[in-house]
Amino acid sequence: MTAPAETTTPVTRPDYFNRYENLHMQRTSSGVLTLRFHTNEGPVTFTGTMHHELPKALAEIGDDRENKVLVITGTGETFIDTIDGDSLGPIYKPVEWDKIYWEGRRVLQRLLELEAPIVAAVNGPATVHSEYALLADIVVASEDAIFTDKPHLGFNIVPGDGIQVIYEELLGVNRARYFALTQQQLTAREASDWGWSTRSWPRTSCTFVRWSSRRN
Repeated sequence: MTAPAETTTPVTRPDYFNRYENLHMQRTSSGVLTLRFHTNEGPVTFTGTMHHELPKALAEIGDDRENKVLVITGTGETFIDTIDGDSLGPIYKPVEWDKIYWEGRRVLQRLLELEAPIVAAVNGPATVHSEYALLADIVVASEDAIFTDKPHLGFNIVPGDGIQVIYEELLGVNRARYFALTQQQLTAREASDWGWSTRSWPRTSCTFVRWSSRRN
């Protein structure tokens, strides 16, 4: 009697993996989905398009039960370090700001609601939407990573998008106020010392995270 031939489960690539301009998705056979921010396969420039598409992408990621672990990271030497403010539209108009507010809330809600562990591989400066990384269950930061909130005061608007809530939880009320109102930069070592990321790692350790897990 001959033993039956071994079969392997092919790695599927759902349609939504290719749906979003600034989001590259790749999944292993064990269900580890890497979500990498990029602009034309280089370091990402955060745009109105990304702001609009990210909550939709996270909803699809969360609804796909083949995703057992989510890894979020940037491309090249930055996590998210630049932003195209003009692409967000005329946010000084109430109707436009309401849309931005609506989308921003859903990014945070969908990260928190995701029924899988989230690992943030912070491969460089996280000066725009660093809250995306800090909502992860595990934060791994490269030695040259920094955390700050560059855009809000730069655009003459009050720090928001969850920055005002998440950093308050991490730093305490007064430290978080100082952080937000002075655009303080916190290093990877400081983040590690204060307990909201693992110790800082060489950049090569943060460009790809290997993880295997099974969700019950």
